[in-house]
Amino acid sequence: MNILFAFISLIFSLQGHSINNKQKAKSILLDIMFQDFFKNDTLDLEINNISIVEKMALNSNTAGFTHLHLDISQWNSNTLKISFLDKCKYSSSSKKITLVLHLNGRERRIILDWHKGKFVGLSKKDVNDFYLMQQNVPFVYE
Repeated sequence: MNILFAFISLIFSLQGHSINNKQKAKSILLDIMFQDFFKNDTLDLEINNISIVEKMALNSNTAGFTHLHLDISQWNSNTLKISFLDKCKYSSSSKKITLVLHLNGRERRIILDWHKGKFVGLSKKDVNDFYLMQQNVPFVYE
């Protein structure tokens, strides 16, 4: 009887975990990946005037992405939650997200509208610039 109760409890807890993950996935407005062509580059990043990283070294791996991955989700009606590198920061809610990037000391501003696609990829274009891709489906890395 105790084993049956433990099994039923486990099933309900796993279903709850699955529902929470689905809710979390739905609440993500933007999924931002720093992708290809970074090699010993230095990045400072602000999102909506909130400092996210400073003097971070970026290097792309052979699959075509770096270790920097950010999720921006709606925390409540007035606040966005920015999750990255096992950290979280919060910003006032806005329909557009302003990224201020300093790549190797040179500034670039990018305004993102999450209605144009949830998945954002930033790759290095030249010494101080980016390719920006925004789409509705996740990126595939081979």
